[in-house]
Amino acid sequence: MGREGDTPSQQPYRVRSFRRSPASSSFRLELTARQTEVLQMIAAGLGNKQIAQLLYVSPETIKSCVDEIRFKLDASNRTHAVAIGLRFGLID
Repeated sequence: MGREGDTPSQQPYRVRSFRRSPASSSFRLELTARQTEVLQMIAAGLGNKQIAQLLYVSPETIKSCVDEIRFKLDASNRTHAVAIGLRFGLID
């Protein structure tokens, strides 16, 4: 791991991330048609209540959908999810 003769205390401290990197896991970009539709609506600036009304579902259903989108895209928030969706061509 380090140079020959290094003791563990002389080696640089490295932080190890357990998050999947986008390149190694294809970013889990397999969104369903509904998730893609919701992501497109988020990109258009709609909130959960507005999306729920348009899709005839409850706001809680949309919240769950947004959470699943964020998980699949490894996004920290809605805006980040939209940025990822745009970058990888999932939405226009």
